[in-house]
Amino acid sequence: MRENQLGRMSAAAALLAAVVFVADLQIPLGVAGGVPYVAVVLLGWWFPKQRHIFYLAVISSVLTAAGYLLSPEGGIPWMVAANRFLALFAIWVTAALLNAARGATELLSQAHDELETRVEERTRQLNERVREHELTERALRESEQRLYAAQRIAKLGNWSRDIETGERWWSEEVYKIFGLEPRQSGPDYEAFLKKIHSDDRQKVTEAVDRAISGHTQLNIDHRIVLPDGTEKTVHVSGEAIRGEEGEPSQFVGTVQDITERIESETLARRLSEAIEVFSGCVALYDAEDRLVFCNAPYRELNREVLETLVPGLSFEEHLKAILAKRLVPNA
Repeated sequence: MRENQLGRMSAAAALLAAVVFVADLQIPLGVAGGVPYVAVVLLGWWFPKQRHIFYLAVISSVLTAAGYLLSPEGGIPWMVAANRFLALFAIWVTAALLNAARGATELLSQAHDELETRVEERTRQLNERVREHELTERALRESEQRLYAAQRIAKLGNWSRDIETGERWWSEEVYKIFGLEPRQSGPDYEAFLKKIHSDDRQKVTEAVDRAISGHTQLNIDHRIVLPDGTEKTVHVSGEAIRGEEGEPSQFVGTVQDITERIESETLARRLSEAIEVFSGCVALYDAEDRLVFCNAPYRELNREVLETLVPGLSFEEHLKAILAKRLVPNA
């Protein structure tokens, strides 16, 4: 493409120079016939490279000198020489100014290209950061959703308290456990204590004080009273976060609704106690034929092989022990 441009512009410059030279030969020496060569030099603006401007200036200077030698005589000699000098001066001043303008234009174009490149690179970096930010946000949302689901399934919430300001924060699951509507901050400490069963309030405050003042963790079960009067049992864990000087600044932890577990354990204990005092023999083996528990009459019946009535031992081991001691003659 540059070769085609150079060819076209060279042809145009040659034609213009020829026209000016022919016209110059028809004008007496007293006229500054070299001045039109400035137009030839100006064509250098459209040439591919800056050095072409000076090539045109050299050609124009040669033609100006040739016109001085070959043009018809006339005019005052010193004036003719001055006019030709002015023509040469105009040619080279034009060439110099045109070269400077081309240089400035090319520098501006280069700066523009560099700016576009930097803008494109910066845009690419920003797009990457936006994508990374979006991925991070999505991962954070997914993590929060998983945490929320895990807390909901386990009926477990987390909380924090600023020891200095008293400001509290509860997760959504904690509000559900306490039967309250979620809000930006948790209730103040006094309001929180009022939700604890009156019989458990003192042991909770003492356990909290020990965890904050000492270097122990809070692990306690206690009852709470919901707004509708329903009671729940919760397990609370907590730990004081201390600053560089060892002073506690934050108190963080979890609370879990263990009401169903406590009720199940209570029911299982009552059932176990009922089976224990039942007059008949009762033994429970699991799907792998391993002993789970047995009551007193069953242990009395098998007092000769009591060592086989340990939870986890198989029924087969129990039978082998019975046979080894010939407790079943007909077997």
